[in-house]
Amino acid sequence: MKKVLTTLLSLGLIVMIAAGLGPNAYAKPNDAYLDSFDAEFYAAAYPDVVAALGSTEQALYGHYVKFGKAEGRFPNAQAAIAAAAKTTQGNAKTPAATPTPAPAKAASPNAAFFAPEDVNYLRAAYLAHWGSYEIGKKDEWGEGDPAVGFTRQDYTQLPIYQDTKADILNAVGKRTDYIVVHLPHSFIVNNQADHAYYTNIAKNLLIDMMKSGQIINAQLWIATSDGELHLNTYGLPHSYILLANDRALDKADIAAHPEIKGYYNKGCLSGE
Repeated sequence: MKKVLTTLLSLGLIVMIAAGLGPNAYAKPNDAYLDSFDAEFYAAAYPDVVAALGSTEQALYGHYVKFGKAEGRFPNAQAAIAAAAKTTQGNAKTPAATPTPAPAKAASPNAAFFAPEDVNYLRAAYLAHWGSYEIGKKDEWGEGDPAVGFTRQDYTQLPIYQDTKADILNAVGKRTDYIVVHLPHSFIVNNQADHAYYTNIAKNLLIDMMKSGQIINAQLWIATSDGELHLNTYGLPHSYILLANDRALDKADIAAHPEIKGYYNKGCLSGE
């Protein structure tokens, strides 16, 4: 049954349970400079990224939305100049026209709340909803270890993070039964980098909520907001599908996956 549901979700065929999406759409991703992302500038300013990923616009843009912004990198020369002007304000020196950005990673305001082992919250939820996985591997359906491709980041100031968190709390409430619901807020997915960006937001949000005890266990999937099958979904509104409160875990599951011990809510265990 769960494999069938996984297939339907992958095809975007799941029926919406929440009606009336309304005008809750976000531009991809929530960044003032995103529409003026300059791939040529990014490649010239950050040769380390080019060396690792290549110089295609898609690769550079994907790096910026997933990692670059959080690391203090700039999407275009105007952003770099604006930042340089702030740091040199009040000095006699005039900033260079295109300063070389300093890519030092800024510390997250929630750094003390983060830990490398946090990904085990995702693994515990995956185990509860879909079954076993092999650490470090995914299958042809994209299923498997949720740690693959995941980056722990602080998205708490983004509107999509805040609104999705409110949507989850509203959908779950005090319910303890199994929940599948299409959340109301939508966003545009134009390419694979966008999909990875919103997936990473979803995973970080779920960790934050499970770690703080706001939800027992949950997963977020991305599907087109209209719930229809499309040959090409890029450029269409998408939204999250919430799956929560599955109680499938038992002692045998924990024995098979000792890495999740301590990263689950015992209320979701059938064996304890």
